[in-house]
Amino acid sequence: VDRMVQEAEKFAKEDKEKRDSIDTKNQAESVIYQTEKQLKELGDKVPADVKDKVESKLSERKDAISGDSTRTRWLR
Repeated sequence: VDRMVQEAEKFAKEDKEKRDSIDTKNQAESVIYQTEKQLKELGDKVPADVKDKVESKLSERKDAISGDSTRTRWLR
């Protein structure tokens, strides 16, 4: 019985870490989508240098979340 309790606690911790990672990834994807949408809507109203910087950062974030889930930790 003790072993089963220990295993359950271990798996609960792992499940929480997985949930946190998935939540972080989902939030990052949402922010990326919203930012891209705003850039598109604003069009030429955004200075080119600012738009380039934002697009560069968006690309970095996309790369981070497209990889394994451990890379999403730095997005928090």
